[in-house]
Amino acid sequence: MEVVFTALSNKALFPEKNESLISFFSPEPLVIQPGEIRKVKTYLSLDLNLTEGTFLFLETPRELLDKFVSLFPQTPCIDSGPFDISLHNCGQSQVNILPEKLIAIGRILTKLITFSLSSLEYAPNKEEKKKRLPIPARGDKFKFEIK
Repeated sequence: MEVVFTALSNKALFPEKNESLISFFSPEPLVIQPGEIRKVKTYLSLDLNLTEGTFLFLETPRELLDKFVSLFPQTPCIDSGPFDISLHNCGQSQVNILPEKLIAIGRILTKLITFSLSSLEYAPNKEEKKKRLPIPARGDKFKFEIK
């Protein structure tokens, strides 16, 4: 299981690797307006040499979530090649991202076992009818008048 990054420019900041965590940083300053989706160029090329059943999943760091910024879309990164990260500002004010600021966290995960629910049968008991709850009686304790 190996993830290899190649610099495409001298602006590239190599991510920090820590066991199964990979931290990605912004190589240049960026301003994201409210509702805007901006692509952050990492100037890196990604080569995934992962075993079958594992993949690289990207998630938004807590620091950006607090500013209403998230990855767009938040999907596993499976392909190799030039690697850019898209950020979406969901908030109502502009967000400034400084160089060398954490913009994404990559995790190497293994696929979970999935199964189909179509093989299960569901048949509600037709004999049981749901009873409606009685409507509570209105009290005459309160009267409202409009003048």
